[in-house]
Amino acid sequence: MIKLRFNWMDVFSAARLGFNGKKIQIGTIGVFLCTVIYSLLTYGAFWASKTKPIEVWRTFKFIPIPHPFNIINFNVWGWIIWAVGILAVFWILSVTLTAISKTTYEQLRGDDFYEVREAFKFGIKYWKGSFLAPITLIIFIAIIIGLGVLWGWWIGRIPYGGQILTAIFSPFLFAAALFVIYLSVIFFVSLIISPAVVATTKSDTFDTLFENFSIINTQTWRFALWEFIVKATTCIGTFIFGFFLKNSLTVMHRALGILQGPRQYIETMWNNARFFLPPVPAFPFTHVDDFFARFLPVMLQPHNLLMGSWGDKVGGFLLGLFFYILGFLVIGFALSMWSAGQTVIYTVIVKMKDEKNLLEQKEELFEEELEEENLDVSVEKPAPEEKKGENLKEKKTSEDAEEGKKE
Repeated sequence: MIKLRFNWMDVFSAARLGFNGKKIQIGTIGVFLCTVIYSLLTYGAFWASKTKPIEVWRTFKFIPIPHPFNIINFNVWGWIIWAVGILAVFWILSVTLTAISKTTYEQLRGDDFYEVREAFKFGIKYWKGSFLAPITLIIFIAIIIGLGVLWGWWIGRIPYGGQILTAIFSPFLFAAALFVIYLSVIFFVSLIISPAVVATTKSDTFDTLFENFSIINTQTWRFALWEFIVKATTCIGTFIFGFFLKNSLTVMHRALGILQGPRQYIETMWNNARFFLPPVPAFPFTHVDDFFARFLPVMLQPHNLLMGSWGDKVGGFLLGLFFYILGFLVIGFALSMWSAGQTVIYTVIVKMKDEKNLLEQKEELFEEELEEENLDVSVEKPAPEEKKGENLKEKKTSEDAEEGKKE
């Protein structure tokens, strides 16, 4: 069991808590599911917009990432399908982060054997708090902005009176705009901390929103500084983790190529694997393109041609999938560290603002488990009348046996 000091020093434990096989596994599975769902729906959006899938494949490979220069090709149905894909990715990420936070919470409480399956089960069961809390804030912000737009369109068109009414109500309109800024801050806070709130308290949407407002109103600077620490720790930890994976891949590549012979099949297969990688992001700024070109290792930069025999191509395809798995693993590690840090932050903040130790509260069973336990108890325990009847039968049998002995 990891003991917390319940101060700012606990925030640095995110690296140690995040470097956990089960949490990295949860994060990797979540990233994989997000990628598959998003890619399928985005391909469907391009197809609904009359763009041939082969053209999308030539441009993006497995993961189509529309940028402003081609997303305008979407028609109405394309936009709808793409938006559904974004919502699906956000839901999966919410469940994944909640599952990681739940695993971290159980580890802090002393349970190091909390299963991945149980974590995902928990995340799916309590998805509303972590998913709907930010969505609710977006809806409120959209309503207020929409009312402002309607005011400008309807009231502003009234001859003479519209200008006067707008001037009279300008303090209220300004207050509404200020409230939108405030809700926007709460929205970003909700994106960050909601999974940890749900994982530690099993809160619904309303309770999660209440905690978001409470944190930003009572622990503003502490929350902001601690988030900066977690962000820096996550970035450094992810860089180190990716550095080791990259160098391991380099060792693997060079070791296999020492005795590959004149056919150079390792290089051919490696180039074919690079063919399936997504292209370097295209930006209208040359220095950004140069940054990505220098950041990626030469052996992992995309390749434009498939070469060699069918065995080289199939092997390159499978190796390319392995490159994607390594990428998912790095992102999963980053999610693990980030979510573990949020769990620690929320646990410590609750201790400070509410004087309540979340690690000492009793864990309630799921409703299904309670129903199963009640069912087992009702089956095992006989009814009082049945038990009384059985006692009478046993008594009568013993009396008959005694009478038979006397005779």
